[in-house]
Amino acid sequence: MAKIDEFILNPSTEKLGETSQSIKNCLENIDFKTLAKYSEYKNDLTTLAKQVIAFWGAAGTSSNALSDNQTITLEVAAKASYGLDACIKWNKANSILKKNDWQVLRPAICQLMRKLINSVDKNNLIVVNHKNDTGKLLSLLAWIGAGIQYRVPDFGSPNAPKDGSENIALLYGFKKNDGHPSLIEITNNLVKCLLNAPVAKLDTRQICKMAMRLGRMISSDLLAISKSPNKPWIESVELTKALEKFFLSNLLDQYKDAGHFYPSNFVDAVAIDNLCESLLIFFSAGVLSWESKSHRSIAKKAAKCIKKVSAGTQTDSNFVKRSTAFLTEAIKNVPKESADAFNQAFATLKN
Repeated sequence: MAKIDEFILNPSTEKLGETSQSIKNCLENIDFKTLAKYSEYKNDLTTLAKQVIAFWGAAGTSSNALSDNQTITLEVAAKASYGLDACIKWNKANSILKKNDWQVLRPAICQLMRKLINSVDKNNLIVVNHKNDTGKLLSLLAWIGAGIQYRVPDFGSPNAPKDGSENIALLYGFKKNDGHPSLIEITNNLVKCLLNAPVAKLDTRQICKMAMRLGRMISSDLLAISKSPNKPWIESVELTKALEKFFLSNLLDQYKDAGHFYPSNFVDAVAIDNLCESLLIFFSAGVLSWESKSHRSIAKKAAKCIKKVSAGTQTDSNFVKRSTAFLTEAIKNVPKESADAFNQAFATLKN
């Protein structure tokens, strides 16, 4: 709350990023999440909610936080996305924000997002120059997906009831504005940039997270896999080629995470959980095909990763559940002579 006060008194682009990151860190802290269980902290959480509303309001209206004349970094855009996404998750879990809060909060967030989209576009920030750019672009994509999906009371539409009893998407509209892209266009640019990134610019953790994010958008009908006039889209063939590029590389053979060194037999359980979730979606959607030998090779790589994780001590019930679903689907769809890798992984998993 002190950081929010500091921003409101003297807003700046740098403080926008710092305060957004602080909000994310606070709301996602395990100890903080337990406060919602205790009635004695109810007033404190209500006070924090009011401060958060004030912060996004100030961020949306202040010309010092974001303006057409300022150069922002991808890091600031990512941190703002972190903070916004964390607030949505916080409210989903605890219903902290009241109906009337959205009368102030939704216009503020939309105003901030219009500025953010303009700044990202003007400063050509949708590009993967470094490995850490991928995570920042994914955070922006995740927030846009969450904002499109999240429904809030509608106080703004001319024909909407004045009591906000009808709901509307938190992020809605954002048509092309003074040459800047629409929300659909900026999302399309994000997706294509990530898929066109060179393999050398990503690590194993990132490609698994990227696949999970795109898979969830497809399964939630937020991303079409053919040309669409009213939602973000990517051609199925283009997506397939990109997935082949990433998944048939050596990044699934030897686990890599930028800045860290791991032994040859190590694989991160969260990354493989993300991988299994995405592969289930891609095979189901027809982006990948069990009839394709190269696509079955991708699935076999995933099975080997599951086996490596299972040999360690990282597994939990969620990992076992997801891996079981993936391996079961694979065994059901591949030729019997090709099922050994999946059966072996399944046996290891059950043990």
